[in-house]
Amino acid sequence: PDTRQTPQPSSSILMALLQQQQQQQRLAAGQRQQQRVGPAPFALRSSTARRTLLRPLAAAAPTKAGLIDGKKIAEDIRKEIAAEVQQLQQAAGRAPGLAVVLVGARKDSETYVRSKKKACAEVGFESYGTDLPEDVSQEELLNVVAQYNAD
Repeated sequence: PDTRQTPQPSSSILMALLQQQQQQQRLAAGQRQQQRVGPAPFALRSSTARRTLLRPLAAAAPTKAGLIDGKKIAEDIRKEIAAEVQQLQQAAGRAPGLAVVLVGARKDSETYVRSKKKACAEVGFESYGTDLPEDVSQEELLNVVAQYNAD
């Protein structure tokens, strides 16, 4: 048998190898995550969504600091979406819609749903709603959802 001893790597080399291995694992995990995401839904493929998603990238370029007018940006986005909804309505013969099934009578939830219905009206979406009591059965709730899905 060979009685020579193999020299042991120093701790700094071991640490460097460990860090390299961890970095490779993080990169591989990031690539797997990207593969799981899949294609973007319709809304993200729209020109409005692309501009909205790319705005932060453009803002990352070195520029002078300035105030952002969030209300103006939101208004611009709503106008763009309304124009796209109008095009879709002309092409498909109907507008996109939002259906809400509200279970129970929580004031905060009711306020939220009202604001979503108002936002739908501003851009030309149809909005539908069903209010159910807090003690609704699961079967009845699923029937309401199935009715909306069938439409």
